Amino acid sequence: FWGCISDVTINTGANNSDLVVNCFLCPQNDTVSVWVSYSKPVQSNSYFEPVKDAQIVLFENNEKVGTLVWADSSLYILPFRVEAGKTYRLEANTETEKIWAETTIPSEVPAI
Repeated sequence: FWGCISDVTINTGANNSDLVVNCFLCPQNDTVSVWVSYSKPVQSNSYFEPVKDAQIVLFENNEKVGTLVWADSSLYILPFRVEAGKTYRLEANTETEKIWAETTIPSEVPAI
């Protein structure tokens, strides 16, 4: 199993929204799916605001492999199969913000 952990300070009084990218990279899938939205206050009952006009680019070992296409609501897709042992970076650009995320796909662990 592989994951990222970071400490987060929750400000329950904050009303500002940040650009957020969610993605699961799985070597068994033939399509990369990315969800882009804005954050919301932790105690809010509203839905996450989808982002429909972002430019999302996927890199494999620092080489561009493609630009994702908006599919529905906050979902962007790219027909592409990721591989274990390689490093992937997503860059999301809007008119006002740019964020990125990076991970290395771990090798499979043999089951006993």
